[in-house]
Amino acid sequence: MDTLPIHNTEIENMVLSAIMTIDGAYTEVAEFLQGTQPFYDDMNARIYSAVKELDSKGHPVDLATV
Repeated sequence: MDTLPIHNTEIENMVLSAIMTIDGAYTEVAEFLQGTQPFYDDMNARIYSAVKELDSKGHPVDLATV
C-alpha cells in the first residue's frame, strides 16, 4: 500500500496567496520552502515555480505578474 505525503491544499493556497499579496512575504518563507517539492498540488507547484523564477530575475511577485 502506497502512502501519500503529508499535504493540505488549503494551507498551500494560503501560503501562495500571502506570497502574492503581502510585500516581502516570499523572502520570509523562501528558506523554509527549499529542498524537496514544497507543494503537493500540481497547480500550486507550478504557481510556486513561477514565483521563484520571477524573484530570481528581480521581478516583483504579485497577482499581476504571476
